[in-house]
Amino acid sequence: MTVEQDLFHNISSYTTSFSLSTDGESDVLLSNSASDLSGQPLPISSDLGQITGDVFTDSAAAEFEKNLYFELEVTSTDGSTQTYKLPLDVKELA
Repeated sequence: MTVEQDLFHNISSYTTSFSLSTDGESDVLLSNSASDLSGQPLPISSDLGQITGDVFTDSAAAEFEKNLYFELEVTSTDGSTQTYKLPLDVKELA
């Protein structure tokens, strides 16, 4: 994802989440939040990490292929909130 620098220039807090969405319900798998109460804007430019593991059955892996999402919720210094939700392309690595 390419981010326009001006889009996130006055952020006071943000939450990033990886979730599995099925049947209209969303289960958060991993979430991270940051906030700054000093009035200075937060930079959103660091690595957000990755999910790895060998704990899923073949049927669970099939659910991840079509239902894994990344969500970014940002709150600007003026109090407005925006949420961006992106489907993720899941691939099994051998």
